[in-house]
Amino acid sequence: MQLWKTIEKELLRVQDLEAVVLKGHLLVESQLNAALACHLGREIMKARLGFQQKLHVLTCIWPDLKEENFSMGPRSPYKNWTELNALRNKIAHQLSPPNLRAL
Repeated sequence: MQLWKTIEKELLRVQDLEAVVLKGHLLVESQLNAALACHLGREIMKARLGFQQKLHVLTCIWPDLKEENFSMGPRSPYKNWTELNALRNKIAHQLSPPNLRAL
């Protein structure tokens, strides 16, 4: 319920594509953090893992995240989140990423 309220507040009302990607990335990463802490304890946060590293560790715990048709849609959450991370990195490290809308 709290996650949905945050999505409504932070994403559904935002018009700027870059803001949606950056905020969406933060929301996904917060959920990765929560899942890792739930399975491995809060001490895992001291490792200061990056997004992709967190995702790899979580797939060791929950390998089905890499499965196609895992939940919603035809693609795996792992693939979607990996692409979201790549897009976020392009936005975060380039002043004006070319073809942003296409990406």
